[in-house]
Amino acid sequence: MTNRKKVFISSTYNDLKKHRQALIKDLISQKYDVYCMENPKYFQEWRKEVFYNIDSCSYFIGIYAYLYGTIHDGDNKSITQLEYEYARDNNKTCFVFFHNEDMLWYPKFHETKPKYLEFLNEFKKIIKEKHSYQCFDSEDNLVNKVNQVIRVHEQGKDDKMSDEVRNKLCDILQGKNNSNKDEKIEKMIFDFISILWLRR
Repeated sequence: MTNRKKVFISSTYNDLKKHRQALIKDLISQKYDVYCMENPKYFQEWRKEVFYNIDSCSYFIGIYAYLYGTIHDGDNKSITQLEYEYARDNNKTCFVFFHNEDMLWYPKFHETKPKYLEFLNEFKKIIKEKHSYQCFDSEDNLVNKVNQVIRVHEQGKDDKMSDEVRNKLCDILQGKNNSNKDEKIEKMIFDFISILWLRR
């Protein structure tokens, strides 16, 4: 039995393959167990296998670009959206990343079906309303940003930082705009960042 933390990586398949592979390599090197599309069991009994692994993960990492993903027969949402919604509805710690729209992307990996494009835009809107998120430029940039938010989250737990403050700090790191500032929380975050700086 392993005590290693598990990370579940969710994304569409071909367009984000290199990004997944870079993230998998990095997380495994840090002694995380990683579950994603590359797992040979992923497409076997999809719903049972995937939801079981989301249930048992410590972190759910969603990586999204410009494809909506596959919709199985009998479903009205893509696999990618169903994974995210299951993680969200089961209160998993979710870190979400979108490709930076100011950067170039492969033309063949843009959604061309009008209905799927509509689904994709609605899916992204749901995520942005419910979760903090960051934008990535490249494979290395994504890896660095994932490491950053996980490190802050885990450091906060080690220092017994409150969930409210830890989540606030993760929101700031992921660029979430919050107009309702709490000065007490802001000060605690500043003090915590100072501790991280001294320990680096």
